[in-house]
Formats: sequence, C-alpha cells, structure tokens
Amino acid sequence: MTVKGISPTAIATYVTCKYKYYLRYLLGLREQDEIEETMEANTMGTAIHAVFETVYKEVTGKPLEINWVKQVAKDNKRIEEALQIGFNKRFDNDALMQGENHLYYSISLKMIELFFNNEIHQLEELKANNSSLTVVAVEELLDSTVQVGDVPVLIKGTSDRIELEGNILRIADFKSGKSGKVELKQEELDLIFTDKKYAKHAQLLTYALAYTLKYPETPFPIKSGIYWLQDMAKGFDALTINGDDLLSKEMIQHFQELLRSLFAEMLDPGTPFLKTDDRDACRYCDFKGICKR
Repeated sequence: MTVKGISPTAIATYVTCKYKYYLRYLLGLREQDEIEETMEANTMGTAIHAVFETVYKEVTGKPLEINWVKQVAKDNKRIEEALQIGFNKRFDNDALMQGENHLYYSISLKMIELFFNNEIHQLEELKANNSSLTVVAVEELLDSTVQVGDVPVLIKGTSDRIELEGNILRIADFKSGKSGKVELKQEELDLIFTDKKYAKHAQLLTYALAYTLKYPETPFPIKSGIYWLQDMAKGFDALTINGDDLLSKEMIQHFQELLRSLFAEMLDPGTPFLKTDDRDACRYCDFKGICKR
C-alpha cells in the first residue's frame, strides 16, 4: 500500500472478502497464467477497453465530432483488429474463433457497436443544446497519496476515460458486466466500506478523490460514473448521492476521511483477514479452491 500502492479494485476486494484481498494483493497469488479454454467476463472487458483506448487516444483534447464517430463505427476491420489484439493476451486466434468463445467475441463486437451508437446519440443531443463532449484522457493513471498518521498510502488506479461534457468533468468507468444502481443516500455514505453492495460506489468515489488529489486546481465540477456496455440505454450513469450527481468538494473530502479510516484498519497488524460470510461472493472466486469453499 505504501510502496506499490492500492487500486480502487483492491479496495473493493478488501470490502468484499478480506481473505481474498490477503491472497491476491499481499501474497501476490494469481490465477494460472495460461490460455483460457473459455472466455471469462474480465477478459472480455479488457479486450473491449483496448478497442476504446486505441480509437479515442487519437482525438484526446478535441471535441468529438459526430462524423468522426460514425466513420470509426463503420471501420469494422480496425475494430476487429484492435479487439483481437486485446483478446490475444489470453487467447490465440484459433481458440477465439471457435464455439462459445466466438459467441462472446461476437457479443463484444455488439457491445462496441452499441457504445458508438450511444456516443452518436449523445453528441447529437449535446449539439442541439449548444454543448460538446471532449475526451480529455483515456487509461490515465491517477496516482495520489492519502496520509494515515505518519504513513503515506498510495492510491494507484487507472481511469478508463476522462471527459468534459460542456464544463462538467466526468470520470468514466467502462463495465461489461450486468448493470446496477449507483445511487446512495447521505446516511449510506458512512457505510460504504461495510458491505460489498457499495463496492462500485466506493470505486467511483475513489476515482473522484484520486483525480482531485492529482489535479487540486481543476476548475470543473466533477461527476464519476459508469458506461454499462450491456445497457447502453443508460448512457453515462453517474453516481448520485441524495439524488445529486455532482460530487462536491465537501463530499469528496468526507469520503477521504472514511478511506483514511479504512486504510488505518488495513495497516493495523492486528486486523484479521477473515473470509466473507457471503457465500455468493465465492461462486466465481479464483481462490475458492484454496479456502475450500
């Protein structure tokens, strides 16, 4: 935490199951590094991210043009090449084009198509309202430090996309899994590290905090949200707290204090790394063989 840093995903893992966090991030255990026989959800998400990074990095810092997005969406050869490169980290091309894997490959292409369609629709709406959308950065490393007593804890996360909608800065996370709700009531904020149902909320707030710590002079109000690739009808699904999707400085500072308390617990050598009581969280865990569940 103090040298290598801790990511929003690692924080969510700790909240979900402290024992899994211990195995994955302290012992450094990994799932077997070999070619998969069938595709996993995280592999599909990583490959889709690779396409968006390839496409959007060439237009960062410039307002998106509708015609440019339309041209990219029609460039099937480029999209498929980028997607295959993303998958090739875990699959060879022969495995990718067979059976269930090919089905998921086709689903990935459909998700990308729907994302571009939503992007075009969003740009048309913004243009009608004399506004614009600018991709500020893709896959940006958001390194920042939270002081816990005398110990500096490094937050190390990567934002999928940072964008400006008019004069509002949006920190976007792409998720290929099933969509959910990212709404909080004020009283739930203090419970955010006590239940895995708040894991995505905590991730979004961690990205917002990391950004404001890295860029303290940013003049823009901030939103943090998700593009659900399986449910693009939601568009940019911003985290809301008491119905407000703008994250105030006071709200982010309050979250920082909650995070500081969590880090203090994690750094305490007396803290036990207990297995979760939620057996549903174990169903697809990489380490269920180790903990015998």
